[in-house]
Amino acid sequence: MIRLFIVISLLWLATFTYAIQPDPIYRETEVRNERPRAVNEKFDLQEVNPRFKKIFSDVDKKAERRVGNVKRNVDFIHRFWDEKKSILHEQYDIQWQSPADLNPAIDYGDYGQPMITDNERESISYYIKAEGYMGNESVLRVWRMFDGTVYVSTKDNMSERIRHYQLAGIGDQWKFVNVHFVEP
Repeated sequence: MIRLFIVISLLWLATFTYAIQPDPIYRETEVRNERPRAVNEKFDLQEVNPRFKKIFSDVDKKAERRVGNVKRNVDFIHRFWDEKKSILHEQYDIQWQSPADLNPAIDYGDYGQPMITDNERESISYYIKAEGYMGNESVLRVWRMFDGTVYVSTKDNMSERIRHYQLAGIGDQWKFVNVHFVEP
């Protein structure tokens, strides 16, 4: 009786399937159109056409599955956009231009966010210092997340304490959002 129970239990457990967790890129069109745009950044107007909203949402999910095993580095977004372009053309006869096609002067990060430019880095450092947030600190790294949020990682030269400043904005327009302290 106990053996039968164990066998039935094991068979029952075997029927469960584990869903693959989607990569955040599956909402690429939506997130990109909601984040602040880089100076003069353009997107294909078909993406915001209400007639195509569901199509772009579905295609993002399909493209996300196609690039599931692609390494997440600066080439990743271009592979994703190539797959997206292919699906849109083959399945929906939509000729779409990726942000890289429309904005050749902008370097895009692994998830399609514009990379921080030298001018932005300088503007951010100036803003943080002018607002009195950064005292005796050195900037370690500045990066932009997928959703457009910018982080500045600093190190206090005396206490070795690490801070991550969270900013919102683009170009030379910045606003302080939060600071996170990291203990050494």
